[in-house]
Amino acid sequence: MINPISFTIGVATSQGDTYTVGIEDLFHVLNFSSTNFSNEASFTSLENYYTNNFQVFTILGKSEVESKE
Repeated sequence: MINPISFTIGVATSQGDTYTVGIEDLFHVLNFSSTNFSNEASFTSLENYYTNNFQVFTILGKSEVESKE
């Protein structure tokens, strides 16, 4: 990747939802990455946070897609 600010990626779900992701703040992305992907414990903590929030939003009546977003 020559210029991270111009990076974009598209994702399509099996439900037909589409998303385009790009980098607007490189410092934020690098900080997030170093905080959450630097070791297995950090990654597991992020994964648990995501899973817990998914469960909370599901209990609150959000759809599966909304809860995952």
